[in-house]
Amino acid sequence: RVFGVTARLVILEHRRAGSNHSAMLLMVKGMARGLYSSLYILLLMAIVLYMFAIVGVSFFGPNDPKHFGNLAAAFLTLYQITTMDDWADIMYTTSLGCATHGYDDWEAAGYRCDHPHPMPLLGPLYFITFTVVASLVSVSLFVGVSTVAMQATLEERRRYMRRVPPPRRHGGASKY
Repeated sequence: RVFGVTARLVILEHRRAGSNHSAMLLMVKGMARGLYSSLYILLLMAIVLYMFAIVGVSFFGPNDPKHFGNLAAAFLTLYQITTMDDWADIMYTTSLGCATHGYDDWEAAGYRCDHPHPMPLLGPLYFITFTVVASLVSVSLFVGVSTVAMQATLEERRRYMRRVPPPRRHGGASKY
């Protein structure tokens, strides 16, 4: 409802200013309609992030305490992986172990490699699965929701245009 009210206010303000950009108005209305469904996708992604964070802390916490030492660090790491920022180094640390990869520069910051335990199969499987689910599927869901919302808005506009007759033009000869 909040998004619908916001879209209506934007449309009213735009009409009050005297502009007649129907394409832009349709875009605003379509995006406002899609925001409501996007909240469900964000909720789904939060649940997926939470599940992967728990798995990451459970399996990789002792081996990689900087990235998976606690739930907050795991959430931040998973967000970083979602944006595809430096995810390969984190995967190498979990799959090769912290003794051989990734902890040379972090010991000065207080992160020590006390329990090196490489996981050469589980590490890459975890990261590839998370990358596919979080990065690729979620983007596809957002694009799909936006497309469906825009299509519904355009269809609503077409139905409205069929019901409303075109305005009469006053000019030229009159019957009266």
